[in-house]
Amino acid sequence: MIQRNNANELASSARWYRRLVLFYPTTFRRSHGELMSQLFRDQYRDAIRADSPWRRLEFWSRILADTGISAGREHFYEMEKKLTMNTLKQTLYQRLPSFGWTFASIFITGLVISVIAATLPHGVYRSTVRMSVQKAGAGTVSRDAYFLQTEFERILSTRVLETVAKDLDLQTKWAHRRGVEGSLTPEETTAMLRKMVRLGQGRGTTLVEVSVVDENRDEAAAIANTLAKSYQQATHSAGTTAQTEIVDLAEPGLLPVRPNKPLVMTTGALGSSVAGLAIGLLFRRAKRLQSFSPARATIEIPP
Repeated sequence: MIQRNNANELASSARWYRRLVLFYPTTFRRSHGELMSQLFRDQYRDAIRADSPWRRLEFWSRILADTGISAGREHFYEMEKKLTMNTLKQTLYQRLPSFGWTFASIFITGLVISVIAATLPHGVYRSTVRMSVQKAGAGTVSRDAYFLQTEFERILSTRVLETVAKDLDLQTKWAHRRGVEGSLTPEETTAMLRKMVRLGQGRGTTLVEVSVVDENRDEAAAIANTLAKSYQQATHSAGTTAQTEIVDLAEPGLLPVRPNKPLVMTTGALGSSVAGLAIGLLFRRAKRLQSFSPARATIEIPP
């Protein structure tokens, strides 16, 4: 009974394999089809004797992969026989565009892409407030690096940032911007604020620059000004030795700092010009070489 089942399985599998052989080119099937079927029956008989479903699965997986690869390769060989490489090259070279058309199309395409990228509505704006920060009683510029670093840490402290978030209601605004119901946690809001703040000092001065970068230029200016005022209040209430004075309030940025529109458009124009010139010259050289190909040359023998 088991041998009969195995014989039926072998016959059924052989029929399915003959269907797979149909994927090969006709000339290949005529010369190798019978040998391939005989080899399949011999190998599948060994897989049946192993009496393991995993062995059968592995065998069929290997057969399907080999059929797909080898059938595609044989079709390529057949097509290569019908279409010689010289004919293929001539067809491709004849369809190559001229130098002017190639350069113009690549240049215009690159320029349009760069203009679109530079004029996208989303950008990052920077707003900066300038403050005078120095030790109480210091008549000259302070050279105490630890003092300035301490004040930088105070500006980015959780207490100051939470005050800014509360005054501007950033927890609710940013939650709405993210599509989150309710409001963000104070920890999430302060973490986002720290990533937006940039601190710096004017060389040889006591002026500290507090910059805020954001996609909303009005909000960036509001955050920078509120942060400076909250820092002032924190220093006064803590009774520190720092004397602070706001010199210039932050204004909404007129142009985004990222992306740099003039730089993007200039780079796009130069890059597309170089690419168009290189590809155009390459196509023109290829067409010239083809026009002087020995295969197209004729030799006249005098009588």
